[in-house]
Amino acid sequence: MKKVIVSLLCLFILLQIVNVISHKIIFDRTSYELLFNIPVFGRGALLPFLNFDGKNYLTIAKYGYEANRQLTVFFPLYPLLVRILSFNLFFNPILVGLLISAVSTLAAVIVLYKLIQIEYSEKIATRSIALLLLFPTSFYLFAYYTEGIFLLFSVFAFWFIKKKNLLLASIAVFFATATRLVGITLIPVLIFEAYKIYKKKGEITWSVLISPLGFVSYAIFNYLKFGNPFLMITAQTSSRFGRTIDIFSPFHIFRDAVIKIISGPLPSYDSLFVYPVIILEFLYAVFIIMALYFSFKRLPRGYFLYMLFSVVLIFYSSALISIGRFILVIFPTYVLLALTLPRKIFVVWSVISFLILIFSSSLFLRNYWIS
Repeated sequence: MKKVIVSLLCLFILLQIVNVISHKIIFDRTSYELLFNIPVFGRGALLPFLNFDGKNYLTIAKYGYEANRQLTVFFPLYPLLVRILSFNLFFNPILVGLLISAVSTLAAVIVLYKLIQIEYSEKIATRSIALLLLFPTSFYLFAYYTEGIFLLFSVFAFWFIKKKNLLLASIAVFFATATRLVGITLIPVLIFEAYKIYKKKGEITWSVLISPLGFVSYAIFNYLKFGNPFLMITAQTSSRFGRTIDIFSPFHIFRDAVIKIISGPLPSYDSLFVYPVIILEFLYAVFIIMALYFSFKRLPRGYFLYMLFSVVLIFYSSALISIGRFILVIFPTYVLLALTLPRKIFVVWSVISFLILIFSSSLFLRNYWIS
């Protein structure tokens, strides 16, 4: 357990080093002006972790969804916690939000380590955590994003399932569905576990009905506020996000990705980093599909179901532009790799992943799109 905490601390220190070095060698697009006149000590070290959607979550925490109804694509629990734990913005909401992400990540990693250790072994648990922290987009776990807190709720859901407590598991999923849309992919896992109980004991586990209420509550809010209960989904098709969601979405995104790769770097790209990122996105998609295929026989059915529904939802988002961030929190993937990779391949995988992590975090911290 001590190694896990030290590893997490090392990742945080690494990201700060990357932040300093990348600032010197990459043209910096990050704005260091005060956001909403909120004072921040050490802006150079902290504000890069609010790039892109981080500013959207801060906007919601400060002004709510009235600022822009398109912001409804960002689910409310994280900015709500920022608002609550900052005592209605009395304390600095930027520091509070970053602290929520860091503490959530620490708790998630500890619980995940214990969960895998119980199900497999200490070796597999250590390997899995190492793979998670070395994943190319793991820097989001410390950013002003929902990755850390969502990982915590999803891991807790499986922890309580392991402990045969579907009530607490359902509460964890309730919070997950109020954090991100992909939280609904945990619901089939609960239904599957409830079915096993019914088949074995003839008991109906009504507590699973709690699990979707985070999403349902947000849908009710959107209906009362904007007249559209599914605005968090339909807003994805707005000009701001430019996504087309239909039954053929997976076909469209792979077709478009292949065309972009074949076309090579285009003059319209605003930096030389755009094309490498496009290739990375495609590789992430191939990777998660392969992981899903091998997980069917190698992982428990609950893990497989979580991966399956997560992958389906990701590919129906009609874009690969955030796939590296989305698959980061699908933690059974790291268990699968820890179980299947031979030692030498594990080392090679870790080194390559580490190098891509350096590249990706450098771009994100300088405000270039990475995921």
